Amino acid sequence: MRVAISRAFEISESSGLSPNARIPVPALANDDNDPASPLTWWRTKIPGEFRKRDSATLRWALIGTRIDGEPYWPDVATGEVPAAIKITVDRLKKRKIDHAEIDLVLSAMLAFAIDGDVTSGILISSALRRRSKIDPQCRLLSDLWLIADF
Repeated sequence: MRVAISRAFEISESSGLSPNARIPVPALANDDNDPASPLTWWRTKIPGEFRKRDSATLRWALIGTRIDGEPYWPDVATGEVPAAIKITVDRLKKRKIDHAEIDLVLSAMLAFAIDGDVTSGILISSALRRRSKIDPQCRLLSDLWLIADF
C-alpha cells in the first residue's frame, strides 16, 4: 500500500499504482500524522478542540473520495449516519487500524460526532482504543471520547 499526501490524498492497494481514492484537500501536510490534516484529526485532537465548523471541513475533505466495494460511501460523505456506521464497522473488521481507509471512515464519523451524533463518538473511542496498541496517546483520546459532549 502507498499513501502519498500532497494536494490530493491517494490510497493505493498492493501495487501502489492504481489509486482508488482521491481527496481534494489543498495543501495537506506531507506527514500523515500532521494534526493539521483533517483526515488525522480523529486520532490527534481531543474532543474539546473541535468546533461546529470543523464538521464542514471534514465533509469537504471527504467529498469526491471513493472506497472500493462501498457503493454507499458518497452518501456517507454527505451525511448518512447509518451508512457511515455500517461502513466504518465493516472497515474496522477488514483493515488494520493504521490503514488509510480507516482515516477516511473515522473522519466521516468525526464529522457526525461534531454534529452531535453520540454513536459516532463511541465508535471513534473504540477505534482509538484499538489504535492505542501502536499509538499510545490514543488511549487517553479513547477515554475522552466516552465523555465528550457536543
